[in-house]
Amino acid sequence: MPKNFSCKYFISSAGFTLVELLVVMAIISIVTIISFPSFSTFSRQQILQSEAEKMASRIKLAQSNARSGNQGEDETEEVQGFMIDFINVDSTNKYYLKKHRNDLTNPYSYVVTEDEYTLDQSITNITFEVGGTEVTTKVFYFQSSRGYLSCLTAVPVNGNDQAECVVSQFKITLLNSQGEAKYVYIERGGAVYASDS
Repeated sequence: MPKNFSCKYFISSAGFTLVELLVVMAIISIVTIISFPSFSTFSRQQILQSEAEKMASRIKLAQSNARSGNQGEDETEEVQGFMIDFINVDSTNKYYLKKHRNDLTNPYSYVVTEDEYTLDQSITNITFEVGGTEVTTKVFYFQSSRGYLSCLTAVPVNGNDQAECVVSQFKITLLNSQGEAKYVYIERGGAVYASDS
């Protein structure tokens, strides 16, 4: 056997000792613990942003349908307008796209639900403002064929319950359980968009 022979030649340089493995696991644990709250915050904010953008898109749909006079499948009806109804959003987490129509074979006005939307359960509160003042209005109405915005406190009957509220912008605030907020704006000129502030 050679004089300088040593056991060190039989130790694999590719392996890890138990201490090295424990150090790496500790580092990974620390990084995970530090980054988890940031990920949770990011996830909550993404859900909130997504809900605000979807709401803005649905309000735009009501506006677009009103401007185009979209009648849907039944051509015997005269469409007076489209609305986004938030009346039961506090108790059900749902809001609706509705069509206000006047059936030409039946001469009274009535409202038909076109679509139902459910907010994510993390959204805990929605408030409505007109010109910076909180209002109880929970139905936003776009009258055909011009598609201008009116706000209502009740379902319109022959258009008589219509209350003009276009003195300024509408602001819808969506709040989650952590108090974080996103906003949907409906401008007097017709622009609808979601925003962080």
